Amino acid sequence: MILADPTCNTVGEGDRYTDSSKGLCVRRLLGCVPLELREHEADEMAAEQAEADRLAYVAATRASDLLVVTAIGTQVWESGWLSSLADALYPASTDWACSRPYPDYSGRTSVLDTPSKGAALPSVMPGWHKPARGSHQVLWFDPLLISEEPPMAAGLSTHELIAGDPTLTSSLYKKWSESSDAARERGRRRQQIVITATGSSGEYSPSKVRVETVTVGAATRQKFSRQFGRLVRGILQDIDLDASTSDLQTLAAAHARSMRRPGAEACAAAEIVRQVLPPLAPRYAWGPKGDP
Repeated sequence: MILADPTCNTVGEGDRYTDSSKGLCVRRLLGCVPLELREHEADEMAAEQAEADRLAYVAATRASDLLVVTAIGTQVWESGWLSSLADALYPASTDWACSRPYPDYSGRTSVLDTPSKGAALPSVMPGWHKPARGSHQVLWFDPLLISEEPPMAAGLSTHELIAGDPTLTSSLYKKWSESSDAARERGRRRQQIVITATGSSGEYSPSKVRVETVTVGAATRQKFSRQFGRLVRGILQDIDLDASTSDLQTLAAAHARSMRRPGAEACAAAEIVRQVLPPLAPRYAWGPKGDP
């Protein structure tokens, strides 16, 4: 049985308070602490500590042959989930440097990386120790028996990723980079400008814009308000020249809802746009390379 991660803190601030007699359960929420929880926070933390002690006891008593406990050789970690086992693991502070030898143990410290400069922190000496409590013996491991520390991954999980001939990947990257630059350059060029007659000004004033009149049949004999023209222009501004009839009707309905116009106007506007699109589409069709 191996008990790991001695620094894991199982006891924190009281997270909730429960009173079954009152049918009450309160919890922390977004940094806010209910008054009932604040008043009973000490009791809740004591209960969590008792639960942590029970957890450590159950974990330790599950071992049948050998119990391995990870510990910090230079200090007793007071707030970890294994802190309740400290007296059963650590010798008295005056006996840290006194141990009975164990075969092949030659180190003087149970900490692998010690400071190269300055005084080293005192640590439990590898070998057999009598803990502060109990009649058993505890063997503290000698880290010098670790032949070599495994290399740490710095950036890449394995060096095989960068092994081999980089020519192929370099050429692929260059090709991708050039295509990306070309795409960005095409994106910088304005290819199409859509303006309304009432919204044109400056560079695109009516005197500088070629206007072509397209005559279509009336969509309905019903007369609409001036808002009907704005509805038609809005649809023409947003419609895709290759849009299907279903897409056109959906767009018309959306514009009509935003302008609070009835459904009849949406249908009539969609019909007018449907008649206008065929003569416009060939003039604004895109070539195979994206050039207008």
